[in-house]
Formats: sequence, structure tokens, C-alpha cells
Amino acid sequence: MAHSSSSGNTSRPESPQGSGNPVGSGPWAPESLVAFGKALKPRGIRGELKVSLLCEGPDHFCQCLESGEILAWKDLPAGLSAVRRPAAPVPSPDSSKPSAPVTPVAGKAPLRAPEPVRIESVRFHAGYALVFLEGVDSVEAAERYRDCLFGLPVEQLPAGEPDSYYHHQLEGLRVVTVQGALLGVIERIEENPAHEQLVVRPAEPGAPLFRIPMVQAFVRTVDLEAGQILVEIPDGLIESQR
Repeated sequence: MAHSSSSGNTSRPESPQGSGNPVGSGPWAPESLVAFGKALKPRGIRGELKVSLLCEGPDHFCQCLESGEILAWKDLPAGLSAVRRPAAPVPSPDSSKPSAPVTPVAGKAPLRAPEPVRIESVRFHAGYALVFLEGVDSVEAAERYRDCLFGLPVEQLPAGEPDSYYHHQLEGLRVVTVQGALLGVIERIEENPAHEQLVVRPAEPGAPLFRIPMVQAFVRTVDLEAGQILVEIPDGLIESQR
């Protein structure tokens, strides 16, 4: 995944009409969607949406819009049991807080399964994207997209920079030491303020998960074709987490 140094206010012209590869009409295969943004709430009275970035930043968010058409969804249909992630994890719903009521829009059912949408324009402010969707020009219409995820089928994600990876590319890879010992399989990627961490399910049955910092000092190579990550970790790193 591409890293971004953008900050502050950035703007993008209207989404290209008919450029790139449209997402199609579905149905989308299980485990095939990657979310790069989440609509939080309408902003203003003209239907603008405040969107949390689930990606590397404004540049990467705009790269995901290059096709002109993306997907919006809330509840996943049968078979789509999980949402794959780009640079940041999709926030889990807080079951202790009641969900905001869905306001039906005339002629449209509440949004649940993935459906294609177009983002007409986007600007960035205070770390959020502020977007207008095609055909959404009122607060009532924008409410339909509250808490929606915006994403793409995995095969349509923009290519990352060298030595950068989407989370779903790393999940499931074997973790092998430079001496050739199999430590386990990557279950997920976790964020922390300093760096990302590989959460590894040990090869030893019943052993607890352990974490390896995703830094060059520990991670030597990532070989997607071979399905493994080569690591060199200090003695005691795994034992200290048990």
C-alpha cells in the first residue's frame, strides 16, 4: 500500500465518468471486498458525508477512486463473512451503543448489501474525507449512507509501492526464521502508535498468539509467491508474551 505524506486540505475534481474499471453488478465473491473508508455522518445540509480513512491517507484514498465507481455496504450478504483491510482495521461496532435509526429515502430501501456508488468530489479536513456522492444532495439522502463502508473488490485495489502490502496480503502467510524454523501463520495485523505488528498463530497446537513488530530489524523478507515471511527475532521475544 502506498504511503502518503499529504496533510491539510486537499481537493480532487469530479470523479471521472466511465474511466477505469467499474465494479460491476455483483454478486461479489466471499472475502473479496476491501474497505478504504467509513462514512460517519452527514455534514451540512447539501448531503456531504464525513468519512473516516481506513487507508494510508488522502493520496491512497484518491487512488482508490480512480475507477470512478466504488462499493458501499453496511451488512454483508451471505458468504461475505469478513471485510478485508487495507492499511488500517475496520472499526468493530460497539454493541453497547444503540445503532442510529436508518432513515428510508424515497424510492430507496435502507442500504445493506454492497452496491455501486460514485463519489463526485472529495476534500480533506482534519484527517477526514468530506465527500459528495452522485445523486445525494440532501441530509435525508446522505443518512442512508451513515456508517457505510466504502471499498473495492480486492482485484481492483491500486498497486502499492515496493515493500508495502495490504493487510489481506500478509494474513495467512507462514512465518519462518532465517534458520528455517516454522514459527506459525499470520492471523492478523495490529496497529499501534509506533508500528504495525504481526499477530502470529503458533505452529505449536494450543500455544497462545504472539506478536512480531513489522520493522526491518525483525522482518527480513516478504515473499507473497512463496507464501511466507522470513524473520529474525531476538531470543525470548516469543517466550516473554506467554
